[in-house]
Amino acid sequence: MSDDDPWMKQLGATARDQRVTPDDAPAELLRPLSAAELDAIAAGAAAELAPRAPSTAPPDGAAAVAPDGAARVVPLRPARPRWAAPALVAAALSVAAGALLVARAQEGDEPLAAYDLVVEGGARATRSTEPAAGPVRIAQGGRLSIVLRPKAPVSRPVDARAFVEHGGAIDPWAVRPVISGEGVVKIDADEAAIAALPRGAARIVVFVASPSRVPGDADAARRAQTSPEPAVRSVAFDAEIR
Repeated sequence: MSDDDPWMKQLGATARDQRVTPDDAPAELLRPLSAAELDAIAAGAAAELAPRAPSTAPPDGAAAVAPDGAARVVPLRPARPRWAAPALVAAALSVAAGALLVARAQEGDEPLAAYDLVVEGGARATRSTEPAAGPVRIAQGGRLSIVLRPKAPVSRPVDARAFVEHGGAIDPWAVRPVISGEGVVKIDADEAAIAALPRGAARIVVFVASPSRVPGDADAARRAQTSPEPAVRSVAFDAEIR
């Protein structure tokens, strides 16, 4: 064939149109791929390279012989851009991540069962189901145990934070709650934790919620008090610290 052959000219134009350069690819596809994306690409490449049954069809661009004996040309398949596979992988990962975020958000918004309170170690024991009989008296050097038990089974992980209200302020209390798989919260305040409490009248507040929703500072605790939600539970009792 000569350089003036129309078929050769068309073939050259098609090749130029399908050439992909870095400027043609979206910017997000030029970033380094993560390990998970590389594994997905490798798996796809392995599937493509797996042995296949031999085909009787002529190769692309080869002449095929029709039953009437006339030679016909099999057209070339359009070339796929080299970044198409990573694009499909990135799109799939994006959809999976979005679904995971939605599932987590819905889980944190589900109503949480109310909690019963048991306080032991002061001058007397108190329970939230009993009539109020004045503040719990807490003495320095003593012990204090706080137990919060859900009134219904808890089917998801929860976290807890304790705060102290005193003089119009609410501050985090440096105690470490222990939480069982059933959602029972137990706080054993040692001497150091009791010594950190303000003297006089105070109110101990414990919040229970999903780990992403439990208040972590004074501002979040105040918002949870002023705008209560079923997904964030709080239990409180009055105390007299001596």
